Amino acid sequence: NGLYSSGTTAIPPKFSNDQKDRLEEFVSAFLGMSVFDAADIWIPATTAGGGVYHVLSTLTNDSLQAFRCASEGITITDGAVGRAYSTQQPVWTHIPHIMCDSVRHHVFHSCNVRTALAVPSPACVVCFYALVRTDAVPFVL
Repeated sequence: NGLYSSGTTAIPPKFSNDQKDRLEEFVSAFLGMSVFDAADIWIPATTAGGGVYHVLSTLTNDSLQAFRCASEGITITDGAVGRAYSTQQPVWTHIPHIMCDSVRHHVFHSCNVRTALAVPSPACVVCFYALVRTDAVPFVL
């Protein structure tokens, strides 16, 4: 399967085209050598409710198209992504109530997403998703 990036949500002005290209290159390379099947990039939301806003998706598995569509244009405050953002600590989990955010809970189940690894940085949160249950490897974090 090829890699797909969401084309309907533009990278905000705070990301240059070069930065966007480097993010996509990193995510694609990581997906190619890991157990993960998809990745999202989230930036801090500018809305009153806070949270993080979805800006980019990359997939290596066509069965996750619905998952990508459910992510486009939303802001979340919970789940692995919200937890990584609020604590500034990585979250690697297969536990549904920690992994799934309230907005996309149904699509985590319907697409059979079993594991999430959310990694915060000062500029964004990158979250990787796997269709297989993968336990955390603490020395990696």
